[in-house]
Amino acid sequence: TDTEIRYTTNRGLPTISSLLYTDPIAISTTTQIRAMAFRPGYVPSEIRTETYIPLGADLANYENSDAPFSSQVPIVVFDTFGQSIVDDGIFRDISFTLYEPDGGVASFANSATIKSRAGLKIRGSLTAGFPKKPYALELRHDFSNTDRSLSLLGMPAESDWVLQGPYDFDRSMNRNRIIYDLSNQIGRPAMRTRYIEVFVNQSGSQLTNSHYAGVYVLIEKIKRDPNRIDVDKLSSLMTTEPNITGGYIMKIDRLDPGDTGFNTQDGQLWQYIEPKESEIELRPPQRDYIRDYLNSFLSALNDANFRHPVTGQHYTEFVDLGSLIDHYWLNEVVLNADAFRLSDYWFKPREGLLQSGPIWDFNGSWASTHHADNDPTRWYVDIGFNGVPAMWTRFFHDLEFRQAFIDRWTELREAEFSDENMLATVDRIAAELGSDHPVTGEPAAVTRNFDRWPEVSPRSSSPFPSGALNGTWRGEVEHQKAFIIARTDHFDGSFLATPNFSLAGGIITPPETLEIIGPSNATIYYTVDGTDPRLPGGTVSPTAIAYMGGSIEISGPTTVKARSFDPTFNVPISSFHVSVQNVEAWSGLRSAAFDVGSLSVTELNYHPHDPTVTELVVNPLLDDDDFEFVELQNTGTDVLDLNGMRFVDGITFDFTG
Repeated sequence: TDTEIRYTTNRGLPTISSLLYTDPIAISTTTQIRAMAFRPGYVPSEIRTETYIPLGADLANYENSDAPFSSQVPIVVFDTFGQSIVDDGIFRDISFTLYEPDGGVASFANSATIKSRAGLKIRGSLTAGFPKKPYALELRHDFSNTDRSLSLLGMPAESDWVLQGPYDFDRSMNRNRIIYDLSNQIGRPAMRTRYIEVFVNQSGSQLTNSHYAGVYVLIEKIKRDPNRIDVDKLSSLMTTEPNITGGYIMKIDRLDPGDTGFNTQDGQLWQYIEPKESEIELRPPQRDYIRDYLNSFLSALNDANFRHPVTGQHYTEFVDLGSLIDHYWLNEVVLNADAFRLSDYWFKPREGLLQSGPIWDFNGSWASTHHADNDPTRWYVDIGFNGVPAMWTRFFHDLEFRQAFIDRWTELREAEFSDENMLATVDRIAAELGSDHPVTGEPAAVTRNFDRWPEVSPRSSSPFPSGALNGTWRGEVEHQKAFIIARTDHFDGSFLATPNFSLAGGIITPPETLEIIGPSNATIYYTVDGTDPRLPGGTVSPTAIAYMGGSIEISGPTTVKARSFDPTFNVPISSFHVSVQNVEAWSGLRSAAFDVGSLSVTELNYHPHDPTVTELVVNPLLDDDDFEFVELQNTGTDVLDLNGMRFVDGITFDFTG
């Protein structure tokens, strides 16, 4: 045949003049081979790229175990082909290799899960100066430096990723992972994360244990994407409504290199993320639209009546109130030292309201080594950091914002921010670092990380006296959990206590009786028609009933809502001291829906037999779990409203529409 294989070993694209393959290629050091087939009269073949990284003796026989290095955590290897990765903002051409656990163990003895060309650079502001470097990763195609979207560790396919290296602040190595997880739990999308152990070989020679870089957190990069920030793409041709109304992504932060940002009317500096500054400055209609929108929002917010002085629009007609409150609580519950002033993202969907989020960069939080996050009774606004945007103080001048803020805390404490769920989230994420070694009592990945970075070993003391710190990683995790309990307890005690019901909502057999328990020094107001006992403005609703003790009979479909009321209650938060006489008269809202009817479990299919051959032909991925189900039936004559109902144990499902 007249077909020839031409290849390169310098990472360049093969051409008809490249080295001709005739014999096996000897490899003694890290080598990337890129090959193509050429034949006269034919289009050249697709390119094939493979990188070969010789394994040093200390990793091939790790700790004299007669086996290569292995981990219960996924392993990532970056090989730079001898280039140094320096903090100059430039992506270096590298090789990316991922080893996922097989049977619970990732090992260099196994084949790599993913191998790809990639770009790597140091990222971050303060953290870029740490010895354990944070990185930006850009996956690339074989044939060019264009983006290559791949799914990493079960996360949706994308090309751009971030590697956060927990170092000084975060010695439990979990702060970003926990709060991003909680954000997703409460319905505010945050970037997905996974633990990895990383090797960075910048020597150009064999991969050895000296290239071990520690435990990292692999994080999705914040960007426009259906699986990240789901906003529509703005093309340069979109200059009129509705297309021009979204999607924009901005942030409040230190300026990125080369950017100048823009100021809103309150003097706040913002940065463009999507479209990029270099793009939007060439699109005056889009640039002017988003600036004018932000300024209109601020004009309304800063008006005495919280309405735009010209259009009369309330500030909540520009911004999603729920996103503001959730964003505030996500920052406040962990006492994030950088809250609102750094790494603070915003986005505006097409034809939608401005949204606050997603959250980003929470290393200094929850009793870390940062000086500002160790007092569980301190509210963020009382720290006194410079640079916190004035709008976050102004929101609390709005009585309805303050009440919605209290109501949301009450709601979150019933589920995602309950002590039980928050501690379970911490434990679940900690378990992803592997089981405890029988000798050290710590996951092996944790031990390796702190052996590599002994200068930031787990603490034995802290300004927050949890009693848990004992020089171990496990002590750091328990210290963090103690802070969570102390902090949520403080918030619970800051607001007028929300009343409790003696009966949970759900399907009842009438008649049932309900009692309400609340603080002794407050009046409890309740309604049975589904309306709020509190009217906008803080007055008592004419349909509200003062609870005088005793039982409330429920004989039909009923929604009961109740609040505690104390016109002298003082919320001990400086943000709230803008209200009349420094009081916040109402508690959070307690609500329960009761329905009458016959809801029965009529069929249960648990642990069925394996799929049949016929079923597997239709879908080879089926297993027996796919055929489990519970059938519910309304055996009565009345329509049942299941909205808000859920299984209390055993099945994770609710009927919220």
